[in-house]
This record gives sequence, structure tokens and C-alpha cells, in this order.
Amino acid sequence: MVDFHSHILPEIDDGAETPEISAAMLAESYNQGVEKIVATPHFYPGRDTPQRFLARREKAIEKLQEIYDPIRSPAVYAGAEVAFFTGLSRSEAMTELCVVGTRYMLIEMPASRWSDKTVEEILSIENNLSIKPIVAHIERYIFLQEKGTLEHLVNSGVLIQSNADFFCAFRSRRKAIRMLEQEKIHLIGSDCHNMTTRAPNMAKADESISSRLNPFCMERIIGISEKVLERARPILKSVVSDK
Repeated sequence: MVDFHSHILPEIDDGAETPEISAAMLAESYNQGVEKIVATPHFYPGRDTPQRFLARREKAIEKLQEIYDPIRSPAVYAGAEVAFFTGLSRSEAMTELCVVGTRYMLIEMPASRWSDKTVEEILSIENNLSIKPIVAHIERYIFLQEKGTLEHLVNSGVLIQSNADFFCAFRSRRKAIRMLEQEKIHLIGSDCHNMTTRAPNMAKADESISSRLNPFCMERIIGISEKVLERARPILKSVVSDK
């Protein structure tokens, strides 16, 4: 499995508070069958610059490297969870916040109804910057949008990421499964932040999907994840990822 959304890097955002917690999260992810995990710390354009963010991310990676266990951890890839802002599609500096080695960027959208201009901004990212946008945790705001908005994004080539919780919670799993069947979800991530309140949970999502759908659905998710990471460069290589 590929966990495409996580906050495992230590001391950089509201995720892992220490390298030891990061290591525990990686070990738990490995135990759940995760072979690759994308570290996506928050980037807020109003509070930070790409240069400062990348410097802080590099320091976090160095701290994790010191205790990384390549035998009992997934391979780690570096990216960012970029908060949407007007002008995103015209900001060349944003190219540095893609998953390293790729042209894919995870974007956190506003928790409100998106205007036509907001949707157009997302659709313009690929045309203007040659970056493929990935909308993060779609379940948080899809219910706020006008009918047809998600279909418009998907039909235009935007990738959609869902959190594992969407497939695990009793109140939402039916809708999550339906969206997956309709190919409106392309990537899944734990969005894990710690080992307590927001711990790694990809295995639960895998079990929920596999028990309700043809195994092909999970295979499709894995295939898309592998394609996105095809040219990515892991910042930490594991033994399992080399098999």
C-alpha cells in the first residue's frame, strides 16, 4: 500500500512532535502493510515562503534520518500539503512543493463552497505550471460544493485524495465506497499526525474496501499511487520498497 498523505516528519507542523514519534508512526505503518509513505507537512503561504519551508523540511528529514529503520519502515517520500490561495496557478515558486521528483502537488482546499474562480484556479495549475493537482481529503468539503463540481474536476484530470477515516467511519463509509466505485477517489492517505488521536490507519481502510468491493478497486488505487510516484525520489529508502 501507499499512504499518500501523512504528517510524519518531526517538529515541522502539527504532526509528529519528536523523531521518536515519527519512528513509531513509520513502524506502525509498516506493520499495516504500507510500503511507501508520502510526508506532506503543511505549507501555509500567508505564514511562510517556499524557501523557509523547504529549509525547515530538510531539518526535519535530517532528524528522522538519524533514527530511521530501513528494515521496519516504509520508504519515505517528501512533499507538502499546500493550502490553496488565489494566485496559486501563477506562482512559479510552488513547483518546489511537489512530491520530490514529480510534478504532483497535494492541495488543501478551502472548507467552504468553492467559487467558479476557485475551481478555475485549480484547473489552471496544470496549464500554467505543468503541475498535476491532487485535492486533499475530499470528504471534508465535498458536501459543501455545488452538484457537479467534483465530476468537473475529475473529468478535467484533477486527482482526488481521500483519508482512510472516510472508509472506516460507519456514518461515511457507504458514501466513500460509492465514490471509489465511481472513480471519484484516486489516492488514499492516513493523514496521520501522531500515535494517539490521529494514528496510522491504512489497514482499516484496506479492510473496509476489500470486504465491500472487488479487490480490483484497491488494486486500482495502488496502481495510481505507483504511477504518481513512478519518478519520485525517496528521501529514505527501506528494504521492503526494494523488494
